[in-house]
Amino acid sequence: MKKAIVLTAVLAVMASGSLGQAANKKKVIVAVNDNVTNVTITDEAGPAKKKIKKKAAQTQPKKTVTRKVITPVESKPAVAAQPAPSVIQPSAAPVARPVSPAASRADVGTVRTTITKVAPKAAKSNFAFKYSSENALDMAAIQNNPGADTEVKATDNLGLSYKFTDTFSGTVQAEFYHTWFGNRDRLADGNAQYSSSGAGYMGPVKLILANSKIAQLKGGLTLDGFVRYDLPTSEASQKDGELGQTRLNVGLGRSFGKFDAKISFMGRYYIQQFNTSEITKDDLRKQNKQVRFYETLDLGYNFTDKFALTLSTGFYQTVFHDDPDTDRSGFRRDVMTVNPEMSYAFNENFSLAAGVYEDTNMAAIPVTGYVPFEVLPDGGGRDYLYSYLTATIKF
Repeated sequence: MKKAIVLTAVLAVMASGSLGQAANKKKVIVAVNDNVTNVTITDEAGPAKKKIKKKAAQTQPKKTVTRKVITPVESKPAVAAQPAPSVIQPSAAPVARPVSPAASRADVGTVRTTITKVAPKAAKSNFAFKYSSENALDMAAIQNNPGADTEVKATDNLGLSYKFTDTFSGTVQAEFYHTWFGNRDRLADGNAQYSSSGAGYMGPVKLILANSKIAQLKGGLTLDGFVRYDLPTSEASQKDGELGQTRLNVGLGRSFGKFDAKISFMGRYYIQQFNTSEITKDDLRKQNKQVRFYETLDLGYNFTDKFALTLSTGFYQTVFHDDPDTDRSGFRRDVMTVNPEMSYAFNENFSLAAGVYEDTNMAAIPVTGYVPFEVLPDGGGRDYLYSYLTATIKF
């Protein structure tokens, strides 16, 4: 792209005595970053041949001096004009002198300046890829309890997302389960007699629409949320014709300097008649869990932009159908969750997080009282108690 640099030079020189003749061409050197452009300023009037005579003190009308700038990037010189500056009155001899082309030419010198060009920001793609691997180990195994499951189990998620706006995005995410160096003959679920090996099997494929800022409320509160549908891609979900699982989540959060606080509510529902992940040894199908509700509180503290500590805790309730096959009456189960986590982002593409996750059946808490993360005999009513390390890569 061609760019023209147009310079208009108007110079006024006041001095006592006579002024000598000056050349009618001067160079102006303009530096554009590392490139130097030479521009020649030419006086249309030509060199002055007469000296300026002194006259009695009087006010002379102002004259406008026009300079032509010849640039190397244009075939024709660009011409611009502007009025000359006001005449300066010397303190020693208050005599106003006219501004002549010769005087202007005599004072024209070499000018050096720099024009800074701001580079445009590189366009950022709306697509993003994210891979996360949560690697968990039973806390009983860490404490060397007899009979504890010592396999390290991993849940891997691979997601491709697209940002429709700065806050609204859609994601397709596939989930896989596997163990590290686990027994390949071990089935994913012994009771269900699945053919999938516990060493590696397919989970659901999730379709997610999320909005990180549905509304900005008074007091600095931000309303966010997502909807999620899990496709029945796992062997467990396909065994009895599951149509999928749905989730709806809304959250309300605010930041207080380095502190973050958020409360979330989520509902989950299986679109199926039977719970395909629980089949009795007599091959009796258990009725599907009707619905589950989650209420969680997330508290975070950001030590730096990269290092943070988060505590997520709350409850969820699961409502079951009556089950005539297993003579089970309908009931509700209340579970408390506690999940502290520390995370560190090395850069925008790679981060690590480590934490402990616990699910405790409130109806099975020992009479001695609840102790967080305590390993109890036979689980002590806990559904899950494990430590984990999660690695996340995104670009």
